Amino acid sequence: MRPILVLARSLGRHGGAERDTLKCIQAWCEQSREVHVAAAFCDKETIKLIQDWGVRWTHFANIKRPVPIAQTMLARKLRALHSAWKNSHPHGVAVCFDLLPNVGDIVVGPPPAHLWWNAQRSVGRNPWRRPWMRLWEGFVEKKILEGTQKIVVFSEQAKRDYELLGIDPSRVQRVLLSVDLSYFHPPHPLPTKDEVLIIGNSPSFKGVDLALLAWRHVAPQLPDLRLRIVCKPQSRAARLARMEPQVTTSAPVDDPRVYYHRARLVLTPSMYESWCNVVAEALACGLPVITSQNVAASELVQAPWLGKVMRRTPHLQADARMLAKIMLAFLQDEEMLSPSMQQRRWEHMQSVQKKVQNLLTWARSL
Repeated sequence: MRPILVLARSLGRHGGAERDTLKCIQAWCEQSREVHVAAAFCDKETIKLIQDWGVRWTHFANIKRPVPIAQTMLARKLRALHSAWKNSHPHGVAVCFDLLPNVGDIVVGPPPAHLWWNAQRSVGRNPWRRPWMRLWEGFVEKKILEGTQKIVVFSEQAKRDYELLGIDPSRVQRVLLSVDLSYFHPPHPLPTKDEVLIIGNSPSFKGVDLALLAWRHVAPQLPDLRLRIVCKPQSRAARLARMEPQVTTSAPVDDPRVYYHRARLVLTPSMYESWCNVVAEALACGLPVITSQNVAASELVQAPWLGKVMRRTPHLQADARMLAKIMLAFLQDEEMLSPSMQQRRWEHMQSVQKKVQNLLTWARSL
């Protein structure tokens, strides 16, 4: 089997994209392949984990900011490694898990920058408010479109947008970020469900600010419920939550089921997500999800009993009132959490995952 070179900016066990990268690395190691991983940022526990799998590890020291300069420096280092590695592994495959220009034979995950720019406009933000980032994103997208790399994306939205930008459809493949349905499923027996759940550190990006505003309308009508925000203790989301009634914060954990199983409803009203594992995991656990049109995984919410896709606008207060109205409709309908309805959502995810090749199946086929 062909050896694999994994190129990434960062690796970890908690971030969605980083966790998906680790799953691919593990899948390749389980096939007894030769796997070489190179990244700039990785915690000691993750390094030990992949080395225990038999991975050859290379660390690249790199700055984090300013992002355009940091990414340019990292791209040069990774291209040099890729070139040297190809000389000794001419039949190997280099897979890049980051949006870097001309790095790797295959790029996994990044959607077109246009989707991010459009999402910012939809909530009233000017994509040019950080001009150097806007120029960098445009430069990378241009290089990706002009290049020859294969592109693997996680949503139909991203695939369609690349094709609208004129890229050869044969270069773009859509795979599904599937969830383990033997792991994520409705709990038995049903525990006490007295929470609404949102996960995210950034108030504006993850929609935590919107959720807190909406909760002010919801909390007085449902005094026995609380809003749980899963975020880092020192994050802006945690600081915002401290003065709000019926709101609690918790740190991210390796097993998020501890939070899903206590929730009646999950919120992902993000400004933008290139996918969003939380949507899929919540549905598999039997929970309805309220998400936004800028979250790629909103394509999973295909019927009213699965949740609601709300349209984010530049008007935060109006969006909060709309979100509160939708939340109350789900929270006051006991049928939405009946065992049969929870099982139905799990079966929906099972049906979706049978129709589309998932990331790990794709990885094993390389």
